[in-house]
Amino acid sequence: MLVNGIEFSEVVDVLGEIDVHDKEVEVHGYDECDNEYSAVGMESDGELVEVYEDTIESKPYVPEGNGWDVDVDEDGPFITISKDNDVI
Repeated sequence: MLVNGIEFSEVVDVLGEIDVHDKEVEVHGYDECDNEYSAVGMESDGELVEVYEDTIESKPYVPEGNGWDVDVDEDGPFITISKDNDVI
């Protein structure tokens, strides 16, 4: 499902079951630059039918591998690079 230029397709969590057909879910999606986003949406009979635009959040980029530590707070993401337990 395309919302605001973001393709949401991966349901990662069920937040609540409305009835036997409908569930409120957390979904992940990507824009054309491969930035990752999460949002809350509605799934009906196993199909994503709505994404609530006011819940769309950008997920910070976290590099894979050792030596990276990411701290995200209200001021934004901060990345610390370390080598052998020493902070650079």
